[in-house]
Amino acid sequence: MGAVFRDGGIGRRQIGLEPVPGRRLGSEFRRDLGIAAIGTLRNGCGETYQGDVRLLLALLLIWLSAMPGTAASRNAQVRLFCLSLKVEPGVAREFGLESTLTFTSSDFASPNHEFYPLFEDDLTHATIFRMESAQFPEPLLGEMALLAPDTLDGNTNGIPDLYEVAVGVPSTTLDGLWISDLGRGTAQATWHREAGQLRGSVKIQMTSDEFGVLPAFTHAFEILEYGGTLSYVPETNAIRGTVDLKRVGIDAQRLSGPMIFTREATNRFRQFAIGESQITNELGQVVGVSLGEVERDTDYSMDFFGAMAFANGDPATPEIDYELFYIGINDPNDTDGDGISDLTDDVEAPPPPPSLTLRLEGADARLTLKGAVGVTYTLQRSGDLMDPEAWINDRTIRLETASQEVTVPLGNSEARFWRLRWP
Repeated sequence: MGAVFRDGGIGRRQIGLEPVPGRRLGSEFRRDLGIAAIGTLRNGCGETYQGDVRLLLALLLIWLSAMPGTAASRNAQVRLFCLSLKVEPGVAREFGLESTLTFTSSDFASPNHEFYPLFEDDLTHATIFRMESAQFPEPLLGEMALLAPDTLDGNTNGIPDLYEVAVGVPSTTLDGLWISDLGRGTAQATWHREAGQLRGSVKIQMTSDEFGVLPAFTHAFEILEYGGTLSYVPETNAIRGTVDLKRVGIDAQRLSGPMIFTREATNRFRQFAIGESQITNELGQVVGVSLGEVERDTDYSMDFFGAMAFANGDPATPEIDYELFYIGINDPNDTDGDGISDLTDDVEAPPPPPSLTLRLEGADARLTLKGAVGVTYTLQRSGDLMDPEAWINDRTIRLETASQEVTVPLGNSEARFWRLRWP
């Protein structure tokens, strides 16, 4: 996988992800639904295609497991943790004078307040800053990198407390550095956030190599965490699912849409890649999913954990930002009980399509079903082919031999339709 870098001075460091910016009847009905029909049909106006037959009987043979969207979907739980921090402008007051310090990762025409991740041991986040003060003839522009407390894990779930709303960050002071055209120096940042709160505070004290200690600025910062569901249908290789996520602490902010996962060929039960797709936010803006990789890792409490990238995490801003996230997935589904999540488990091949024939014998219909031994089929009946809600289950049939005959009383119905569903 590729790497992510931001150009200039203090750049974005490697994470291993690279963002990439009427009614129908007869043949028509059967063709569209993939149905093979046997018998005589009556159309929607009550007309029949056979004279004075007392009973019109149709058997509709449907292999539902081969029809799109008919397989049972599963729900897994998904959580996203943004690695960028949103630090709002701060104010410092000294000797009756007020100064402001604003951050962005793009430009100051429309600042996005982003501290983006660096992935260094001693510096974790970086940004561009603008300091404005009555003491300066013009704003001071520069770059800043800080060490944030991203190694704290009070609940030992493997997820840094810094990015998890449910867990707080105790007051922690860590070092950093800054540089501008007019000088350079060090910085100290004191971070604090209460458990259950998405907003915290950070106090930044800059020291200049030339001018000494500068006024301390107090800022509010936010973390971005999303949680919700992944609905998916197990498939052999590429798994197509749909996510519905809400921002933790601000339910009105949402991300929803399709996501694509591909199992790793050499580690297919434990590892999969996230492919390109397009989801949308609560404003209908497209948030493109670029790529990602997720795997089982005992260091994390969630079933699967990894990293992913959006082409642009915040489409409301003019530049690419807030694009890198940790992703965790909990999947409780294990249909065959083998200890492997349905999300990455092998999908058994469906049984071959059965055949169904009928013959009338007095007031009964004799149905002969030929199919796979051990497979259970559901025989359904309806009096109105055009009403999809009219189908009801008549009985289940488990084949003990390759061919089995079932007797069905016809009663006094003017028309009756039959179909099979499986599995």
